Amino acid sequence: EKIALADVANSVGLSSNYFHTLFREATGVTPHDYLISCRVNAAKELLWDSTITMSEVAERCGFGCQQYLNNVFKNATGLSPGRYRKESLKKYEL
Repeated sequence: EKIALADVANSVGLSSNYFHTLFREATGVTPHDYLISCRVNAAKELLWDSTITMSEVAERCGFGCQQYLNNVFKNATGLSPGRYRKESLKKYEL
């Protein structure tokens, strides 16, 4: 689901700019970077299930499309989602 900064800020009664500033001061990261991190971590968990397609992983984690998942995931981890899946599953094969 798309999550807009303005919607989150409004839900706690703050302006977008003020919420962004407070969030960054409290966590050391921007709200957007935090959200991306959460989505990448969720994708990592789903990638352990080889029956779930990459498109489905992208959709479930809020990336919208597989290409955006690929770009963000590789930027965050250094690996494509497919490569991450292969390497992770290979580590734990009997």
